[in-house]
Amino acid sequence: MGKNFIFFIILHVLLIVQITCDIVGVGSDGGIAEKNFLDEFEISDDRIFVSIASFLDSELTRTVADLIDKSTYGKRLDFGILIQEDLDNPQEFRWEGLPNFNVTRISYLESKGVGWARAKARELYGGQKYILQLDSHHRFARGWDFKLLKAFGRCLELGSKKPILSTYLGGFTGSTTFEIGSLPRKVIAERYYDTGKVRFVADIDYSRKTKDPIPAAIISAHFIFTYGTWFEEIPYDSYIYFDGEEDTLSVRSWTRGWDIYSPPENVIWHLYGREDQKKHWDVHPEWGQIKQFSEARVRQILKQESSATDFGIYGIGNDRSYEDYQEFSGLYFPKWHLGSRAINGDVTVPEINPPPAVTRPKCKYELVNDGEIVEVGIDIWHERHDDDVWTFRKLKEEENGDLILYDISREMYLMITETNVFWGETTRRDQVVEEWNLMDDIKSHSCE
Repeated sequence: MGKNFIFFIILHVLLIVQITCDIVGVGSDGGIAEKNFLDEFEISDDRIFVSIASFLDSELTRTVADLIDKSTYGKRLDFGILIQEDLDNPQEFRWEGLPNFNVTRISYLESKGVGWARAKARELYGGQKYILQLDSHHRFARGWDFKLLKAFGRCLELGSKKPILSTYLGGFTGSTTFEIGSLPRKVIAERYYDTGKVRFVADIDYSRKTKDPIPAAIISAHFIFTYGTWFEEIPYDSYIYFDGEEDTLSVRSWTRGWDIYSPPENVIWHLYGREDQKKHWDVHPEWGQIKQFSEARVRQILKQESSATDFGIYGIGNDRSYEDYQEFSGLYFPKWHLGSRAINGDVTVPEINPPPAVTRPKCKYELVNDGEIVEVGIDIWHERHDDDVWTFRKLKEEENGDLILYDISREMYLMITETNVFWGETTRRDQVVEEWNLMDDIKSHSCE
């Protein structure tokens, strides 16, 4: 009887200790500091600004409804919504007019792309302490805001003064089919497109069953949670059409002292693909020209090609060097090279695939008809005529010195000889040039 009573007392005390630890937040996942951060948020007047730019998207209403329904701090949310739509057939948005909703509607034909739209949505920002930037097609876990604030507090405890939570989110289809599990996501780099932009994809990080945010190098524009001051320090570049948005945002933020983390748990899902929804490039008559200008701007900001333009606040920052970012991330943009950190999506491992230490001279061919063909990176060439730029990859160099270049987007080859440039068409299934056609004569050739 006495032993049972003592055992009961010990068990009771242990239970009280565990409950106390849970209340004050003691534990391996940040403990008291995390709990204090959440306590401070709950007793403060701090608010979260949700920024969404929607383009002809039928998912907008369902996204906002699920966001509010699944939130812990729903009364602390403010919204800035840009709706790009057919003004002759406006979509219903039942929250319009509420005090915490600032909604702007414009014609979809007025839009100039994603950078322009997100910049417009940011104009609705009212100085809230925290911001959440999203697309208009998401679903949410219960308590998503509580969990993001908890992870954000842990970033602060780990020593970051300016953390950003961002990653490529898990996907969903329809209204209820989600990717399995909530394991953390990482962003891996697959390859360079011919435009210079890196193709990023998401991967579930099975090796990181952790309660800590994971250091990362890439911002996903469809999910950003951070301080509102990020909006002020890193204004959106309205000239970025689509590709290169995340490449430039990541470099601009990191070199201005912002630290990027992937959340330890996936708490928001994103609708990828959306083949049934019209995109800007499906309906806007000038999308091609806007896109081409944007791609050149991205290459110039990332120093993949030379430019005399001072990009100022839209360029690379000075708090940390661009060279340090390349080494940290494994993304060697100027050399069109992917290191092992970028390929594996892990900035915490040693870099085992750095770019070649010795670079050979870059060459340029000036053409008689005022164009030029310029080597801009490792086996990457640009053909320029006036304001038009096309990107080619070097396929091979013949024994006689002739260069063979290939533009995958146009399925077109160039052959550069000592005196002339020829072009030839082919298909991806049959990469044999049947006939070479004279494109231009070479006026001069130099290497530097």
